[in-house]
Amino acid sequence: MTVRVFLLLTLTSLAVIAQPQAVLWHEGNERIRGATNRFSYSQAYLEWQSPMGDWYDKNGQYLGDSPFSALTVEARGDNWLSWDLKGLLPHIKQNPKLDLLLRLQPGSSGYALLSSKEQGYRTAPSLVLEFADKQRQRINATMDTYLDNTTFRHLGMRDTLKIARNNPTLLAFDLSKTNIAQLTSVRLELNKLKQSGKPKIGVYLLQQPALVHPQYPAKLAASSFFNESFSQHNWSSRWQHLAPQSNITRVKAPQRGQDSYALKVSFTPRQNGALNVSLFTKPLLGFEPESLFFEYDLYLDANWMRGGGAGKFPGFAGTYGRAGWGGRKADGTNGWSARGQFLSVIDSDDELNGLTPLGSYLYLVHSSQSHGEVHPWRQSVSKLARQRWYKISQQLTLNTPGSEDGELLVWVNEQLVLHRTELNFRTVPDLKIERLWFDFYHGGVDKPKHNMDLYISNIKVALPEKSDER
Repeated sequence: MTVRVFLLLTLTSLAVIAQPQAVLWHEGNERIRGATNRFSYSQAYLEWQSPMGDWYDKNGQYLGDSPFSALTVEARGDNWLSWDLKGLLPHIKQNPKLDLLLRLQPGSSGYALLSSKEQGYRTAPSLVLEFADKQRQRINATMDTYLDNTTFRHLGMRDTLKIARNNPTLLAFDLSKTNIAQLTSVRLELNKLKQSGKPKIGVYLLQQPALVHPQYPAKLAASSFFNESFSQHNWSSRWQHLAPQSNITRVKAPQRGQDSYALKVSFTPRQNGALNVSLFTKPLLGFEPESLFFEYDLYLDANWMRGGGAGKFPGFAGTYGRAGWGGRKADGTNGWSARGQFLSVIDSDDELNGLTPLGSYLYLVHSSQSHGEVHPWRQSVSKLARQRWYKISQQLTLNTPGSEDGELLVWVNEQLVLHRTELNFRTVPDLKIERLWFDFYHGGVDKPKHNMDLYISNIKVALPEKSDER
């Protein structure tokens, strides 16, 4: 399946933000897709919260313009450029893994080309450390790359770094094996290869805001009007449109107590679909709501997907048999959907290796494509490990017809991983939340390469306060 990723590029659609957190990023190599203008870590579908990188300045301002250190690059003089990072000592002593972003200061122009670590250790970006006993130590960057707004490709394998108006540089250093408690001075050094003009380059912390609001709606989840634990043999009698080719078994829930049940959902290479069943809202509520919350527990078994592949997970729908799935483009009058999405298992050299990224797959009005848009979920908790239970919670509010004020919230294990606003699902009031669509489907077109299983349990559906008909 060819996955087209819709990218969140405006700060207006971010959740309320909190304290800074480390950015998960990768420089990239021949096997691993690294940092680009839109992703901090392409292989893991981790987006920047702001395009072209996230940073905090010395005043604690997100995307601020007050660097920890700044240097104007002169045409004449030493090719070794040096920034005094003493102001970062308190941060380093608490966070020995240091990530930096270097950018052109506002009002400055020109560019600088610098040696990357790919040119060799002698000219690699480095930190010069000085300790209380006057001893010195030089450590080289563990990762380096730069971003370019003209390409979607990662540039971490290049032997040069570039700092210009649309080219911030990213650096990573590991000080965990140094005596940071006795550290008294830190200096950043880079080797200049070429320059144009007199660019003024500032050094910032590569960090992003932690997403914490809106918080997980625990009271709403506790007020659920529909619950499914699969404890009853006839569980399917409360659901609708169970596809006959669904490959499911009611079983004891793995890694849970003897009284806990789950639905085992099995993918095979013979077909794309593993389970297709719906829970229609009107039979339950007497009307179709415009806002709805649901959650379910998910467990990927040991045989879960190896390597490439992608597909659909449960979500919301108002397709009405007309549009919003299978390439049936949503025009605002015919249908929409907002299903979950699983993406290719991460193949990397770090702690994310082997995890499965999740996202939302949205059919929206005015989309540039006939199929759905993939909106990757943020935070490492949205990258799922095998043989572990996760709670997936989602809340959707449809837009007012004529306005782009729809909203989608997603939490994994009660941690916010997606908050999209300004969504446009419809242009007419007749389209509402017709059903919850528990669709477990591999593809696109490609079928699973091998047998693989997952389990679901503890489904809850609740009605937010402002959810009845407008």
